[in-house]
Amino acid sequence: MLKLVVREFSLSDLDRILEIERKSFRNPWSIRLFKFFSKNSPRGFLVAEVDGKVVGYVIAALEVKLDFRSLSIVKYGHILNLAVDEKYRRRGVASTLLQHILRNLRESGASKVYLEVRVSNLAAINLYSKFNFKVKRVLRAYYPDNEDAYLMSKDL
Repeated sequence: MLKLVVREFSLSDLDRILEIERKSFRNPWSIRLFKFFSKNSPRGFLVAEVDGKVVGYVIAALEVKLDFRSLSIVKYGHILNLAVDEKYRRRGVASTLLQHILRNLRESGASKVYLEVRVSNLAAINLYSKFNFKVKRVLRAYYPDNEDAYLMSKDL
């Protein structure tokens, strides 16, 4: 069993996170996006470490919307990015990060959380399903390479 430490992102993590990002995604995020979320969503940017080395991260945002039916303000969590170093996949890192970010979102007042995932990313879809995320709809040509995404959500 890995001895994982989950903590908030620090700017000193940036190079390692960019390395994981580039190896994990066909269309990696820019350094600018990571800096934006580190500044604007600190409780929503978590990293997982093993022996002091960053092996994964998750980024989420809290969104506030008006529910016109009930005329009330509703808070949603939006999981924007989750990646784990190849060598540490299928060892509980993503699950641990997901548990922590869902707790942070719940504590911030979110009543629901949603995310988008490539329809071809079966490992991620299976992970989210284990956390009771359900596919709500297909987002056609969602990604820059025109691959579809599933919009998945769950109540908190």
